[in-house]
Amino acid sequence: DYDQSVTRRYTFGTFADMLKASARHPAMLTYLDNRSSTRAHPNENYARELMELHTVGMIYSEADVQAAARLLTGLTVDKAGGYTYDPARHATGPVTVLGFRHANATAAGGETAALALLDYLARHPATAQRIATKLCVRFVADDPPPALVARLAQVYLDSGTAIVPVLRALFTSP
Repeated sequence: DYDQSVTRRYTFGTFADMLKASARHPAMLTYLDNRSSTRAHPNENYARELMELHTVGMIYSEADVQAAARLLTGLTVDKAGGYTYDPARHATGPVTVLGFRHANATAAGGETAALALLDYLARHPATAQRIATKLCVRFVADDPPPALVARLAQVYLDSGTAIVPVLRALFTSP
């Protein structure tokens, strides 16, 4: 289901939309333990992997992980196995993650705050660089030309994280 409803559905859309769909998929919430994350005990697994593997890479601090984990509380799985946002599990209070700041003032607004963080991470220049590098390694060379990576990263940012323009620029590059 994850492959069908996240990967394939958003492959030619925006990375920001794919990242938000991934964050709300029961498989991801379960696999990286956000399902069990609560305001009293925020689980850091998903927050760490979100930054390290899915977006910016190893540029975060432990404080960034802890703040992101608090912000992601409440994103969970219901008894039927589907995604739900549970405000009773959400940790409130101001957060700062890699320059992203949010008041995170109410539990009712926690899901919106978490999605804002995901948008921020998707649009971060380090994420653009990582995605461009991964695509170049996959389709061009193990050690891709830095100029091509930089150009693709800029296309990614200029296109609002849309994947198709990046692929078009990649496949039409010399």
